[in-house]
Amino acid sequence: MASSETPFVTPTLAEVFIRQGHLTQGLAIYQKLLRAAPMNPQLQKRVAELNEELQRMEDPVPPSSQNTGSLTVKAAGAGEAAQERGSFQNPMLNELNRWLLAIRERKGHV
Repeated sequence: MASSETPFVTPTLAEVFIRQGHLTQGLAIYQKLLRAAPMNPQLQKRVAELNEELQRMEDPVPPSSQNTGSLTVKAAGAGEAAQERGSFQNPMLNELNRWLLAIRERKGHV
């Protein structure tokens, strides 16, 4: 195919990109879908959510939010804290993070 554009744009494809951590590509697909159906409230909502999420990822985490009960961010180093901010978009990473915290707590009691 001569074009670098994705031939099939669907919400499912967009979500695949998003789950793989490619928010920009997922957003681009949702924006294309929204241009085709500008009155679709689900597409409008998802585009707004992704724009907010990308904005949060670009903005640094305020120091006060690191001490609000998130054990993972408090325990993480600077590089890991940036990775943690990105993991909030991925439910699987959130679940694995909870497992890791539980293992650390149990290991501390042994």
